[in-house]
Amino acid sequence: MTAVLITAITIMGSGAAFAFYERRYKTKAKREQQLQQDLKQWRDDLRTRTMSLETKVSELLVENCALKSTIAKLQSTLDSFVKKRKSRVKTNH
Repeated sequence: MTAVLITAITIMGSGAAFAFYERRYKTKAKREQQLQQDLKQWRDDLRTRTMSLETKVSELLVENCALKSTIAKLQSTLDSFVKKRKSRVKTNH
């Protein structure tokens, strides 16, 4: 009788342990899956932001070159005005 009782308790205990570990495994698997999904979303967001920033950098480089060209032209014009002004001042004295 004792052996039957011990066997019954063991079977019930092992069933409860199996259910516990099964829930634990499923919870861990869900957590890992959620982590992987979060990492994929983070990666995709990072890619999108990186492409956007690279586009902006390219646009700013083009704009920077155009501004440098404009500054060079303005500097050249200013230099010619200064030379004309100096020559006028020398001829007036």
